[in-house]
Amino acid sequence: MKKKIKTIEETYKSMDPIEHIILRPGMYIGSVKNEPKQLFLYSSDDAKMVLADIEYTPALLKLLDEIISNSCDEYRRTSNMGLTEISVTMEKHGAVIIKDNGGIPVVKHKE
Repeated sequence: MKKKIKTIEETYKSMDPIEHIILRPGMYIGSVKNEPKQLFLYSSDDAKMVLADIEYTPALLKLLDEIISNSCDEYRRTSNMGLTEISVTMEKHGAVIIKDNGGIPVVKHKE
């Protein structure tokens, strides 16, 4: 059986930046697939660290790290727009809430 040779259009596809991120997120934030890992976690029941087998998504961890890092970077700037507080809360149902009191001024843009 003869193998079909792909055309240049079948081999390469032009994408805008958003399309590229959506189709290939691993190039930007890491794997979006769950991965097994064994590591130490804090047990509030025992008040100590325990070795546990978990599954996590590296991309989600990278996004959380990026959000917290951006808040910390803003805090360190001399013109930090008033940022003085950063809080991270992990909810029992899995939600992570990251808040800071700085950021983009909320005013109507003239343009």
